[in-house]
Amino acid sequence: MHHIFDNPGPHPLPTARCRLCRKWFDCFPRRRGENAEINSCFEDRRRIDLDVCQAHFQRLREVSGLPEAPYQYMERELLSQLCEAMEFYSNVLEFSFSLHGEGRSLYRFSYSYPHLTRHSLPHVHAMITACIRELAPDVEALLNRLLNPAHPPLVEQLLWGFDADPQHWRLKLYFQFPQGMEELKGLFLKHFLRDTVFPGSPASLEKLHLLGVDFSRDGIRGIKLYEMHEFLATDTLRPTFEKHPLLGALLDGPCAEGMHDVLFIRRIEAPGSQNMPEPSEVDFSLWKNGLTHEDLRRYLPSDAKRRLDDALCPLEGRHWSANRFSVALSDVEKMNLYYYLLDPPA
Repeated sequence: MHHIFDNPGPHPLPTARCRLCRKWFDCFPRRRGENAEINSCFEDRRRIDLDVCQAHFQRLREVSGLPEAPYQYMERELLSQLCEAMEFYSNVLEFSFSLHGEGRSLYRFSYSYPHLTRHSLPHVHAMITACIRELAPDVEALLNRLLNPAHPPLVEQLLWGFDADPQHWRLKLYFQFPQGMEELKGLFLKHFLRDTVFPGSPASLEKLHLLGVDFSRDGIRGIKLYEMHEFLATDTLRPTFEKHPLLGALLDGPCAEGMHDVLFIRRIEAPGSQNMPEPSEVDFSLWKNGLTHEDLRRYLPSDAKRRLDDALCPLEGRHWSANRFSVALSDVEKMNLYYYLLDPPA
């Protein structure tokens, strides 16, 4: 969900056009072989079937035991925005599911508004508000207050998301920052977090990639800071990753040289905190590290495999691709898988 619009540099012409892209020049899959692969297509202008998206939302609602209202209203609004956005990009809708012990949450997603400009900002605010109005009417005014100071070029992308888990119901708002701009990030955080103090120089904010805000039905529930690293060598990762059996196994196996596109997530539990918290979660790209969800299964204990397979059941019959994966460092049973639907229009 986080930075799929980064420009990885020039691509050679593909040897084949995959059926997800409308035109030849749209088709530049990241993982290139003799033919363009359906599961490797992450182009901004990749086309997806909106009817399939709607059916997938409905399937997730049904298996999660959710009522049609207010979710159906939100889904219609969201997909109407996606229909308009697909002239330029379609990877803005990212689904996910979360597993925590025997619990799970399947109705989860995020939606992003990339390439913000001052001209587009009021329209983006209105679109976010339209989506969340029926879901969380009591936090609409608070959400709008938080959006007001979020201007480009400091905030280059806005994202919002939702998790319908009845035990952990959350509306989510994300501010994405570019690399650098340490002083501006510091001022933004000072305004946003008020009395919270971060030790060290502004340079410590250089790699701050996302500021995430979790809302409950009546206000802010938590704040998260996402620190992005384009690449980290194994020796750098091991002190943190060896705390988690899956992460340690990946470093000993397919990611022996290190990992690309790693996010360390720090949770601010209470306003006024005087210390930068230690990372509580790790999030990383699967496709930038040459991994699939099948690779993850290979290193999971049998019980975790079972829970993962159960969570994948709603995807049966769909074309889809896993994009990212995250785990809690202190809870080996908590994990999140992020994925895109890939079904092209008929």
